[in-house]
Parts: sequence; C-alpha cells; structure tokens
Amino acid sequence: MNPKLCLERFLPAAHRLLVLPVVALLASCGGGTSGLPVVSTMSATSVAYSKTVSVVVSGNGLNNGITVSAEPGCGAMTAAAGATDSTQTFTCKVTTLGSFQPRVRNGEGKEIATLRLDIPLPQVTITAAQASTSVTGTMVLELDPVRAPKAVDNFLAYVNQTTPFLRNTLFHRAVPGVLIQAGGYVTGLSPKAATLAPIELESNNGLKNLRGTVGMARTTELNSATTQFYVNLADNADFDYVDASSPGYAVFGTVVSGMDVADSIGSVVTTSLLVSGSSPPITLTNVPVNEIRITAISQTR
Repeated sequence: MNPKLCLERFLPAAHRLLVLPVVALLASCGGGTSGLPVVSTMSATSVAYSKTVSVVVSGNGLNNGITVSAEPGCGAMTAAAGATDSTQTFTCKVTTLGSFQPRVRNGEGKEIATLRLDIPLPQVTITAAQASTSVTGTMVLELDPVRAPKAVDNFLAYVNQTTPFLRNTLFHRAVPGVLIQAGGYVTGLSPKAATLAPIELESNNGLKNLRGTVGMARTTELNSATTQFYVNLADNADFDYVDASSPGYAVFGTVVSGMDVADSIGSVVTTSLLVSGSSPPITLTNVPVNEIRITAISQTR
C-alpha cells in the first residue's frame, strides 16, 4: 500500500474544531523492515488559528529519525520532550486557515503518514458584567486574519496571554446607536499600558464599519492601535477608509453572537470622567456611570 494513502482522509466535520482531540487511524502502512518507523495513529489537540497545536504520533521505530512538518501552516514542527520509540509529540503555532496537514517523514525524507485537519476562522468569547448588577452577557467575535492579519494577531496575542490582558478592562465608552469601546482602562478609569508594540493600520482592507463589526481604536497617529477595540452599533461609514488623507479605522472581525449584549452596553447611563493620574488632565466622555468590566475573555475557536 502506498504509505501516503494511509492517513490521507478527511475527518468528519464534528471533529475538525479545537476542543477535543482529533484522531485518525492508519491501516497497514507497511514499513517495519530494516528498523524503518511505522506510524499507526496520529492525533491533534488545540487545532485553532494562532494556537500551539500538538500532534501525537504513535507506532513503533519512531526514534529512527522521524520528522513532522505542516506547509502551509507552521513549517517544521518542534519535537517535544519525552519522546519514546512508540509515541512522539510535535508542536507548532498555527498560522493558516483551511486545510492543515501535518506530515510524518522517515529519516530518508519519505512521507509515511499525513493527518488532514481544517482550521476555521478564530473566535473570541467575551463576558461582561456591570457593577452592582447581574452579568450583562456574552458576545462572540469572529476574526478575519486574511484581511486584517496584524490586527487579529495582535488581538489574539493579548487574549491568549496566561493572564489575558483584556480581562478586567472596562467598556469605557458607550455611545447609543454608534459604538461601544473597551480594552484600555481598569477600575477607577486607570489606564492599562499596552505590553506589545503598536500595529500598522489596516483600514484599507475592504472591510467596512457596518453594524456588528469590530474595529481597532487608535489615536490620531495612524499606526498607534494597541489594545483598545470597538463594536459598531450602527453602520458607521465615517469610520471607513477613503484615501490616504482620510484613512479611517481598521475592521478586523464581526460579532456573530450577543449583539443584543453590545446594544445593552451602548444604552447605559454615561458621564464624563477624569482619567486617573493623567497629567495634563484628560477627560473621557460617554463613560458608563456603573462600570462595565470584561470578566472573562478567551479564544474559543
């Protein structure tokens, strides 16, 4: 049997996403002579864009120089510690969407097994709560790394920190029927400094500031976006890219669930407040009177 055919089968759709391990079995892959490695199964966990995927290879003779790579997606994968002759694990950070195929090669460079997976558009789930009230609710954002790769990678880098940067930041701006904004301040309207460099503006990417879309906030400097993001509560054409002299703001995702939560945040009573410790004094408008805090945020796909 051609070894390339042993594992080249598409997994059922229910097994393509990231939470549960995905496993495929090999059937009579051959090998086993002259100490050549034989792969019996391959499995993968954390199968998601911008996540570190782990591919577990099982069989025998695996210490005889196997390698695993995935192009496109992450190139050569790194062998994890604890390898044995029967089980080895390889990891890499996924940088592609769609078809993702980790391939096992023997010491002679011959492909002996392939696992076919599908990488969907990444999603981030945000839970928000308002002070002195019950939980406001949950929103799910679907991100577009094809048309806004810098913004998406930046946002996910903050979301996927061991302690997510954006957790406990406030929705510090709520303009009814226009937008809500979060990501830069904590309790008491105290600024939270970004830990990564500002990103290049990607407003000229074809995405429009339509109701339900998510964009990167920035200062008057074009390439200044860091941690603050906003949700459009209406079609805001004034935020769109026109030309170099009117570059607008970069959209990088869409609310696919919980738009009612965004609307409810946008309808709360607001006031003007002085930013804590600002010198010279900075006053923000449209600040919710009762703080609305991001209590949980994580990449869920």
